[in-house]
Amino acid sequence: MIQAWLLKYAIEMVGIVAVAVLLYGYGNHNGRSYVQAKWDADKAATLITTSKAMAERVAENEAIRTKSVNDNKKLKEDYENKIADLSKRRHDGLFIRKTAACGSATLPAPATATGGANDSSASVRLPGPVEQNLRALADDANVCAIRLQGLQAWVAGADNAP
Repeated sequence: MIQAWLLKYAIEMVGIVAVAVLLYGYGNHNGRSYVQAKWDADKAATLITTSKAMAERVAENEAIRTKSVNDNKKLKEDYENKIADLSKRRHDGLFIRKTAACGSATLPAPATATGGANDSSASVRLPGPVEQNLRALADDANVCAIRLQGLQAWVAGADNAP
């Protein structure tokens, strides 16, 4: 009787241990599956959020690039228009007042009367090569000023960029 009782007790204990092991295995498997599913869902949500933020940033960068290209194109057109306007200026000749000359013996021939400030009695037209050199220097100075203004506008535009 004791043996039957012990055998019955041993079988019950083995059964309880087996059930416990099976329940542990089942719970562990389901727990791992639950944790993995939760982790996967979290990673998917993070990926969606990150992808959306990246797409928005790419769109913002493209808008900034397009604006920059358009601004630079406008600055270039303004620069080219100003340079073109330099060549459209009217050249009536350069004159110097007779009283400003160092010596009356070295004065160029009197200018033709064009009226107003260029009165032949008060001024003398500068010789052609001198006039050309002075105009070239003035044009170079104007080109430099226009370039610097364009660069200043470009830098000011770059400073205001987001």
